[in-house]
Amino acid sequence: MHPSISIIITVYNRSHYLGTAIESVLNQTHHDFELIIWDDASTDNSLDIAYQYAQKDKRIRVIAAKKNTGFPTAIKTAVEATTGDYIGWVDSDDMLASSAIEETSLILNNHPQVGLVYTDYELMNSQGKLRGLGNRCRIPYSKEGLLVDLMTFHFRLIRRSVYDAVGGVDDSFESGEDYDLCLKLSEVTEVYHIAKPLYYYRRHDSNVSNDNLKNIYWSQKAINDALKRRGLDSNYELDTHLTAFFSIKPKLKKKTIINNQLQTELLNTATQKPILDEKNSPKVSIIIPCYNPGMMLERCLNSCFEQTYPNIEIIIVDNNSTDGSIEVARQLAANSSYRVIFTSCHNQGQNNAFNHGFTLAKGDYIQWLDADDELMPDKIELQVKALEQNPDFDIAYGDWEYCFYKSLVKKGDNPQHIIPQPKCEYRFGFTSRQYEDYLLQSLSHNWQPPLSYLLRRASAVKLQELLAWNPQTFLATDREYYTIAAIIGMRFLYVPNALVRYNFWSPIQNSRKTSDKGRSECYKKMHLRFQEIAAQQPAERITKQHWSLLKQNWDLWKLAPVTLIQKADNIFLINNLTQFGITITLSEAKIISALNKINTACTLENYASWVVHLMAQRIVLLPLIDSYDKLVEELSRWVGIKYSPLHDKSSWKYPSQPENNKEQFKKLINTIPWFAPLFEQQRLAVFYALDKLRNARMLVKDTQLESTFSILSV
Repeated sequence: MHPSISIIITVYNRSHYLGTAIESVLNQTHHDFELIIWDDASTDNSLDIAYQYAQKDKRIRVIAAKKNTGFPTAIKTAVEATTGDYIGWVDSDDMLASSAIEETSLILNNHPQVGLVYTDYELMNSQGKLRGLGNRCRIPYSKEGLLVDLMTFHFRLIRRSVYDAVGGVDDSFESGEDYDLCLKLSEVTEVYHIAKPLYYYRRHDSNVSNDNLKNIYWSQKAINDALKRRGLDSNYELDTHLTAFFSIKPKLKKKTIINNQLQTELLNTATQKPILDEKNSPKVSIIIPCYNPGMMLERCLNSCFEQTYPNIEIIIVDNNSTDGSIEVARQLAANSSYRVIFTSCHNQGQNNAFNHGFTLAKGDYIQWLDADDELMPDKIELQVKALEQNPDFDIAYGDWEYCFYKSLVKKGDNPQHIIPQPKCEYRFGFTSRQYEDYLLQSLSHNWQPPLSYLLRRASAVKLQELLAWNPQTFLATDREYYTIAAIIGMRFLYVPNALVRYNFWSPIQNSRKTSDKGRSECYKKMHLRFQEIAAQQPAERITKQHWSLLKQNWDLWKLAPVTLIQKADNIFLINNLTQFGITITLSEAKIISALNKINTACTLENYASWVVHLMAQRIVLLPLIDSYDKLVEELSRWVGIKYSPLHDKSSWKYPSQPENNKEQFKKLINTIPWFAPLFEQQRLAVFYALDKLRNARMLVKDTQLESTFSILSV
C-alpha cells in the first residue's frame, strides 16, 4: 500500500486564479491524494469556487476559516487537518505540472532517508505566459548553502514524520515561514532535488512575496535561529547586504467592479512606461574582439541581443579573422535593435583588440566579452542595478557555467578553422560568493572568466592607464587585468544569479596550446609586474600573505627521489640523494603521495590544483561522501585545514544528472578537469605545503632525474 498524500491550497481573495490552481492539482498523473482547500475568510467568491470544485471531486475537502489569520497560521492549521503521510502545498495563484506529485512521491517512496524533496520551477506572468526558470533553480542545494539562499523553493513534498519532528510551520512568523521550515528540515533529514520544473510560479503586483522589507526581516530571523540551533552563532553572524532597486509605477486613482471584472483607472497613463528604458539608463559598452570564432560567434552575439537591459552598444573588433565570422556578425547585427559598431584592429592579439575597442566605447559601464562566450539574458541588468545601488564598489562579478565542446579541425588552406560540435559535451555550474579579500582570490588563482565581470567606466580608464590589457602578455590576460585591479584597491561586488557561460572548445585557444614552459615564463613576467605595482600601493593594502603569493616561484618542479619513513607517531621525509630529512605532518604525507602520481614537471600552482583534484577523486569513493559539502569537509581534513561552510560550489548542468545520486556525484568529480577553479581554500593549503617541500629541497627543478617514492615503517 502506497503512503497517502495530502495537498493543500490556502486562499485569500484569489478568485481570479484559484480555479486554475485547483485544476492543476486534480489533473495529476498520480490520482490518489486528498486536496484540502483552506479559505482564509475571503471577501470575494473564492470560497464559492472551492465548493463548486468539491461538489465535482470527492478528493477535495473545503475548510472555511471564520476570520483571516494570514498565511503562516492558515497553512499550519490546514496541515493539522490533513491525513496524509506526505504533505505539500500549492499557492492559490500558482500551478503544478501534471507529474509533480508522481515524481516527488516516488523519491520519498524509494529513499526513506529523504524527508524533503523539491523541484525546479518556472516563472509565469499574470496571464499565465511562461518566462523561464526561476533564479533559485540555478543554486545547488547544500545544508550550509541553505543558510543564505532558499533554493528549496517550489514544489516541495514533505514526509509528515519529519515535519512533525521539527514542530511544523512556526506561525509566529509573519513571512518566511517556509524558509524557517526548510532550514529546520535540513537539520534532521536528507533533502533531494529534482532538477526539473514541476511548478509554475506566478508573478503579479499583489504577490505576498512583493513586500521585500518584511521578507528580509523574517528571513534574517530564520537564518539567525538556524545559526543558534546549529551551534554556529559563536563563530558566525549574519551579514545582510541590502540592495535597493527603484522604479516608477502607475498610481491607482480609483477601483470599480464592473461585471465582476476589476477595472483600474490610471491617474496618468504616461507613467505606464517603465523607468528602466534606454533614455534613463546608464549605457553599457560590450567590446568583443573577433579572431576566427567560427560558429561560436552567433551564440555570443545572440546572447548580447537577448539582454533584458535596454541601453547597450556592441563594439565588434575584427582582429584579422579569416573564417567569415565578421560577415556573419554583420548579418546578425542587421536584425538587432541594439547599436552595433564594426571596427578593425590589425595588431594581432586579444589585448590589442580590447584596447582598440575601448577607444570607441561611450558606455558608463564596460563589458569585456570573448567572441565565443555567452551572457545570460539578465546578466547586465542585474549587475548594473547592483553597482548603481552600491557606489563604493568598482567591479561586479557573478556566477558562471563551464561548457566543454568536442571539436573538429578542418583540414585545408586554413588549418585554424575549428568546427565545434553543435551541443556541448558536458557543462558545470559554479556558484560564487562575496569575497572580503579579492586580491587573495586573484593571487591564488580562484579564477572567474573575464565575461563574468562588469566595470564602471572610471575603473576601466584607470586600468587602461596602467596598460592592464598588456599587449606583451599572450596568456591569462584576464588574470593579469583583474589582479591589477585588485592590487590597486578596486572593490569587487558579487551579484548572485548574474550568470555567464564560458565555452571551452578550440585546441588552438591559448589556454590549451601553450606549453608548460611557456606558461611558466609568462607567469614569471606577469608577477614581476604585479610586484612593481604592489610596491607603489599603501603598505597596509598588501599583506604578508599577498606578498608571499606575489613572489611565488614559477619554475617547473618535480618530486625528488624520496623515502617516507613512519616511526611511531612521527613521519619523516628523506631525500635519497642528499640524505637530508625533515619531519612532516600526516596531511603533508597525503600530499606527497598524491604528488607522486603526477608524472610531469609543473609549477607549484598547477601541482596544487592537480593534487587536490586527485585527493577529491579518492575521497568521493568513501561510503559516506555523497554531497559536495561532505567532500569539501573531508578534503579539508586531508590537507590539514579547518573546514568552512563558506566555499564556492560546483554542480552538473548538462547533461542533467540527479544531484543526490552517489554514482553521478562520483562522475562529476571524475569528469570535471583538474584545472577547474574548485576547492580554493584547500588548493591554497596544498600550495603552501608544496612551497615548504621546495624550500626543504624535496622538490627538484625539471631535469631528466627520475622521481622515486618509497614508504618505510619502522
